[in-house]
Amino acid sequence: MRPIRFAMHDFQMPSGLRLLVQEDHSAPIAIVVTVVGVGSGADPTGREGLAHMVEHLTFRAHPADQEALWDRLERAGAGQWNGLTDLDATVYYSAAASSSLPDLLRIEGSRIASALAGVDEAAVSREREVVRNELREKGETGFVGSIMGWMQQAVFPPGHPYGRPTGGTHESLDRIRLADVERFVKLHYRTDNMTMMVVGDLDPAQLQRILGENLPPEVVGDPKNRMTPAGRRLSPEAPPPPESPPHGMYRYEGPVSTPELWIGWSLPGGYRETSVLHTFVAVLADVELPDAVAWDSDIASVDVGVIAGTRASMLLAQVSLREGKHPEKSAQVLLDELWKTSIVTEKMMKQMSTQAAIGFIVGVEDKLELAQDAARFLHFTGNPSFLARSSEAIMAQHADEVAQFAKTYLKPERARIVFVAPQSAGAGHPVAAREGAGRIDTKAVGPGFAPASTEAELLKRIARPPGLADFRQLRLANGLEVVIGRRASLPLVTIGLGVHGGTAAAMPAGAAELAEGAGHPDSHDHGELSDVPALGSGSALEDWSVYRVQGLSADVERMLAVLSDRVRSLRVRYTIVENFKKYQLAVLRKEQDSPESQAERAFWRALYGAHAYGRRTTAADLERIGQGDGNDWIDRTYRPKNAVLAVVGDVDVDEVARLAERWLGDWAKSAGGSALPMPGLPNLAARPPRVIYGDRPGATQGQLVLGCLLPRATPDNEASHDLLAEMIERHLLRVLRQQLGATYNVTASTDTLRGGAAHLTVSSNLASAQLSAALKIIHDYWESLGKGDIDEHEIEAARWQLARRFSVRFTSTSGLVSAVLRRRNLDWPLQSIDHYPEQLTLVGGRDLQEAFAVCHGTQVLAIVGDPQTIRAAVGQAWK
Repeated sequence: MRPIRFAMHDFQMPSGLRLLVQEDHSAPIAIVVTVVGVGSGADPTGREGLAHMVEHLTFRAHPADQEALWDRLERAGAGQWNGLTDLDATVYYSAAASSSLPDLLRIEGSRIASALAGVDEAAVSREREVVRNELREKGETGFVGSIMGWMQQAVFPPGHPYGRPTGGTHESLDRIRLADVERFVKLHYRTDNMTMMVVGDLDPAQLQRILGENLPPEVVGDPKNRMTPAGRRLSPEAPPPPESPPHGMYRYEGPVSTPELWIGWSLPGGYRETSVLHTFVAVLADVELPDAVAWDSDIASVDVGVIAGTRASMLLAQVSLREGKHPEKSAQVLLDELWKTSIVTEKMMKQMSTQAAIGFIVGVEDKLELAQDAARFLHFTGNPSFLARSSEAIMAQHADEVAQFAKTYLKPERARIVFVAPQSAGAGHPVAAREGAGRIDTKAVGPGFAPASTEAELLKRIARPPGLADFRQLRLANGLEVVIGRRASLPLVTIGLGVHGGTAAAMPAGAAELAEGAGHPDSHDHGELSDVPALGSGSALEDWSVYRVQGLSADVERMLAVLSDRVRSLRVRYTIVENFKKYQLAVLRKEQDSPESQAERAFWRALYGAHAYGRRTTAADLERIGQGDGNDWIDRTYRPKNAVLAVVGDVDVDEVARLAERWLGDWAKSAGGSALPMPGLPNLAARPPRVIYGDRPGATQGQLVLGCLLPRATPDNEASHDLLAEMIERHLLRVLRQQLGATYNVTASTDTLRGGAAHLTVSSNLASAQLSAALKIIHDYWESLGKGDIDEHEIEAARWQLARRFSVRFTSTSGLVSAVLRRRNLDWPLQSIDHYPEQLTLVGGRDLQEAFAVCHGTQVLAIVGDPQTIRAAVGQAWK
């Protein structure tokens, strides 16, 4: 692996703010990250969740005569922005086209200088409801929010700052008032406790001027009165982790469909160069713990991760159980299996080093993730060389160091275990009868900033095409289509093989999932991906199956050689099918019995009717099929004429074309089955609206999905479909979250499937106490669109938002491979994505009315929640 280095520009502001600029000219974007050196560990006792509440409120800040911060980000052209709170830091980020950097700096400088400008008690009350809904969403509807809080209590002693949930509790949020928020910001939101990082396609000759002109004077500081960064550098040696509470198994009931074990170990503090050992023990646990399945058939799966903190960190293992009848025995089997691996051989070390290195590069290829990680590293260490130091540390580790670290910290007696059983029927939290933010006037909710509709050239400058039309396209003699693109930011390559035909087309039902999950190459003439080394993953989607490989660009030939073994010899193995049916099917059946899963299947059946895209594979489908069905499906789909190969990365395009011919040019057509036909369109005729209920007694939220079909999708109307969804999302998000405080989020999106079938879905988790009001808002807006009442300013605001998002969509090799394969799966030309900004400027109100006419006539509403609550709310609002 060659060294990973970018040009850096380091600025030590007189105010104590550290600012680092990293040049990366691989994509025309700029990212601004601010790290505030305070997280949930600093929450006052009894007011847990305060740091997280402040993070939310800064987006509502509006200095005199200015819009709220989120509106200013929109005006600046930001395509992505958000904030997050962890144990020791609050991190804010925004990304936009590189030309928008001055505006991003001006807005972030405003947040630093005056984080709560214009925020009053009413804003705190409204945002409190938003945070409540986030807690409900993470802790009640299948996420791990509440479980993570239990793990923190199990691993850290009483009174330790890390032993409390990051988001707080409903009780602690009740106590937070404006005075608490202001006191917290005054204490912690100081320039000497902050670090800013800028990453992107920047002109170094202009940096000094851009910074001077756009950062407020109080953020830059007075050269005559320089401040020193406060407590920013951590000691090189991490302190030992605190002693955990008494050993034993903590038992809870929670939002899981099958029983789960959570096992945690405290580790030394992170954010140091020695913290690379955390990565290695995580890789070690991730590789070795799944072997425990051989010793305990109740263990279904194991996932491993690390939560970093400056004072201590946690290694966590989430273990899904089939029955959970003997969790103590299962936990002991897992602990014994991990303890065996404290002897680390050189061969294991080599494999772990290469896996860690590739995992690191794949992770930092996401420019937003890289910018955040590098900013944290800079803030806590004072060292600007995150990429170089991290990659060098990974490659410099030795087996004895990793083994000693594992022996010291992964002892069975240091593990703390939480057992979570599925919640009993009706055992959920009572419906909270909160008033929320009160009544609102929806007409007073503005759609946000949009340039004048005549400013098409401005929009095109923001939405820069990714240049897929410049990628090399060729077709091998056997019919395989090959697309190759060069992106040279990191020494990484992503290879994707897509085959037409997915879960919807598979006959019998489940054959595609079986082929992808139980299929393995019979031939390993050229080794395995772990030998390269490279990372591989596959998935079977509704209309295609994709296999993706990522590794170092220097190994592209070896990756193609291993891929050639796969496409020629992929077969479903009998033993894997039988083991799946014996051990995994029961878990899947329980998951599909949840009210959410049942409602989801009913939703797609109602939306698409008898069309194949309305079908979702069930456990019963998989029970009925076998090895032969999976292999028949492979024979029908794994054909060169039915596949597309995409290669994007730091590669020589001509060389990859030669290698594709060498390794895949003699891939022969399979002899089995007939070719797959192109799917037809679903029935788009208007029909009565449908409502589907999923009963979850005691739920404090209603989980809503509202969907409809859209006209046949083409490259020419793709932008109009997206614009319709964006307009709906923006309107509902502003009303339901920003004004009513009834939800944490609203998402509207469209999806296009092979053959031109397209649909739109709107999803949100709505507080039960405000469900009637929220549903009435959604219903009335939906009906107004059906009548053609579309606000022109809302169209322009949504158009501007899509352009901003487009500008930051194609920043990774993985994202570009996905874009290539999706276009070709639809039989759309690659250049259609480059024409998207032009198409976006041409969409008008009439186009949206035509699309929504089909949508309005095919609507389906699915809602899961407390039975009495959701039926009463639908009865009152959905008329």
